[in-house]
Amino acid sequence: LVQLAALGLAWFGGAFDPFLTPPLPVADPYVLDLVIADGTPPVLTGNAPDADTANTLRISVTNSLGQTPTGEIVLAAGLPDSNWTGEAQALLQHVSALETAQLSISDRNATLAGRAADAATRSSVTAVIDSFAADHGWQIIRDLQAGPLSISAQAIADAIRNVEDCGPLTIEGANQGQFGLRDPIRITGNIAENDTRAAIAGRLDPMVGDRPITVATQTLNSELCTIRRTLGAVPTNIVTLALSNGETGQRNLSGVFTVGQNPVVDVLIPQQHGNDALWVLIVEPDGSVFNVIPNRMDARTQIGQLSEPQDGFHRIRALHTIEEFLADNGDLAFRITDGNFGKSEIIAILSRAPLFDGRRPTSESVAATAQALDELLATDADNIIGFAAAIIDARP
Repeated sequence: LVQLAALGLAWFGGAFDPFLTPPLPVADPYVLDLVIADGTPPVLTGNAPDADTANTLRISVTNSLGQTPTGEIVLAAGLPDSNWTGEAQALLQHVSALETAQLSISDRNATLAGRAADAATRSSVTAVIDSFAADHGWQIIRDLQAGPLSISAQAIADAIRNVEDCGPLTIEGANQGQFGLRDPIRITGNIAENDTRAAIAGRLDPMVGDRPITVATQTLNSELCTIRRTLGAVPTNIVTLALSNGETGQRNLSGVFTVGQNPVVDVLIPQQHGNDALWVLIVEPDGSVFNVIPNRMDARTQIGQLSEPQDGFHRIRALHTIEEFLADNGDLAFRITDGNFGKSEIIAILSRAPLFDGRRPTSESVAATAQALDELLATDADNIIGFAAAIIDARP
């Protein structure tokens, strides 16, 4: 009895304390952090009430992300409540849908930053996180970006190709053919209908993430766009059209001409194409086509016969000044008159040999012209070297 009593005194006196498991430190706040980064294993750090729970959290992250997390989980007392570990584990799983993430949990509060693969994934993760917070009484601050991290100009071109209705559109803003996460995307060119602008944006919105999109297109009409559609795959970086004011000689970059003005159009072609051929036409708003070069007054089409090269270019005047017309009525010219308003299109096509045998009718329908070009492209596509098109916009 004396021995038992001594042992009891020793127990209550703390003599065996060094041999007992020390109490866990109290974590306040109770935390858990998960970092998901490109090209590295996930990192999981924070607190857990015991080793089994810590292992469960690690396994959960491994199963969700396919990689075992690094990082230290410190065992600690101070759980906010009995549901905390299960809810924190669920939150870790929700975050795993992101490409990159920084989740910081502190008691029942959390901040989440990261990047989703695309806008749809961000919307899905956002909905799940918001629902989780509402259901479990958490406060979660989130800042999620929508990827992809990089997207090519070619991918954008492929996405909008089927909605181009007035020739190829131009994609601006890429850096070495790629758009970064925040790089703005600008689409320019011509469209046949106003609704096409919305169709372009509709194709791009799901795939470009947070990148701002500007569709800065000019709406023409179906008739003006017919020839452009036919020539869609033909290069546009060889032939140049220069518009100017016949009275002043000043360049007109906008293509807008008002009553009384005399539009002048020059075709610029590199001098190495002197033995090649040129065809110039005007498409009127009503869908009629007026053939300018060649015409009934001048059947020549060879570049070298139409103009001598100067400063590396052949400059061929397709529409002349009024003064030039008065001096030679074989030179085509016109002036904008009251009521004669609308958009006309001038198109210059450079080819290795004359496009057609003999002259086309002075005036014909755009459908007939497009059909003739379709047949030519089907039988001798290599004959066409390049083309250029410009709009003459007649206004009051």
